[in-house]
Amino acid sequence: MKNLFTWAALAFIAIALASCNNRRSDETTVIVEQQNSQLADALRSRDYTTASSLADSMALYVDDLTPDETVTVLMAFLEVHNRNIEEKRIDDDLETLRKYVDVYDIAISNNPNDMRAAFSRARSVNDNLDFEQVAADFRRKLAEYDAVQTYGNDPQPEKSETDTTETVADSVATSAKSTLTIN
Repeated sequence: MKNLFTWAALAFIAIALASCNNRRSDETTVIVEQQNSQLADALRSRDYTTASSLADSMALYVDDLTPDETVTVLMAFLEVHNRNIEEKRIDDDLETLRKYVDVYDIAISNNPNDMRAAFSRARSVNDNLDFEQVAADFRRKLAEYDAVQTYGNDPQPEKSETDTTETVADSVATSAKSTLTIN
């Protein structure tokens, strides 16, 4: 399954290399094409540290990327995410989830029709790719993590016999606030 995903990523990198966007400068085009080629090599050799670095760099140009190049960056972030999960690197993974969501949101905001067409082309290569669902899942995971960090680490007030009712009311209010924020 992972090999299929890697091959799909490489196919899209090839497509992205072949496409050019007239809006960007020649210098940006050269940089992105070089990075795209290097990204393909890194994914092929399973060098996820380099792939992550290249995807980060390309994400800086997200406004100038073609939809297919953006798909390649998103696919690289998915590969890095899978690797982070395998190696149980939670902090690195949370950072990767945020990057994926940021790139996805910017790309969809700038060019929704062409991005959805690029997603469709990616699904024609690998029908398991659902970029929209991945973005939604990543947003949910990030919201859960943020909720735990925000509300899970609050010091609990010490209970005394005289203020039990007040402490229970505070607990219910905090719980309600937490529920409203998560949903």
